[in-house]
Amino acid sequence: MACAQSAGESNAMTKIGTSLEGNCPIYHVSVSSLTALSALSIPGTRAAFLIAANFVNGSTEEISTSANTLFSKGLIYACMWGPDCERAHDILDEVYVSQEDDGHRELFMSTWNARQTLNEALEFFRDHALPANLNFEDLCYVVVTVASPSWDEEVLGISRGWASGSGRGQQ
Repeated sequence: MACAQSAGESNAMTKIGTSLEGNCPIYHVSVSSLTALSALSIPGTRAAFLIAANFVNGSTEEISTSANTLFSKGLIYACMWGPDCERAHDILDEVYVSQEDDGHRELFMSTWNARQTLNEALEFFRDHALPANLNFEDLCYVVVTVASPSWDEEVLGISRGWASGSGRGQQ
C-alpha cells in the first residue's frame, strides 16, 4: 500500500517496517505540534497510531480536536507514549465514548505506555497492538513523533534494527 500524500503536504510518512501480525505497513511521521496531527493523511482506511509526545502542555481542547479528526480518518487503535500520556489516553477514550454510535462504528482500543522506554513502546506497538476485529485489510500502523528530533532519530534507529533482523519483526 502506498502512502497517500496530497500535493504540498510537509508531513511525509516513511515506511519503517511491517507489523508482526497481519503484515501491515508501519510508517513514521514527525509533526511539529499536537494540533498538526489533524492535518495528517492516513495511508489506509483504518489506522493504529503510536503517538510519542510530551503531552504536559497539550490542552484538553488540542488533544480532543486531534482525536476527533483522527477518528474521522479511521483511527481504531492508539498507543500513547511520553510525559502525561495517561491523560492524553483518557481524553482519546472520552472523545470516542462521546461520539454518536450509528451501529457501524469501529471498536476502538487504546493503551498508555508511560512506564516503558520508547523502544519498548515501539515493540509493543509493532507486535501486539492488534485491532479488536483482526481484519487487517487496508490497515496501516503510524508512529508519530511530536516536536522531538531525538525521538525521530530513536524511532528510525530502532526500525533499522528491525530490518537487519536484530528485532523480532522484519521490514
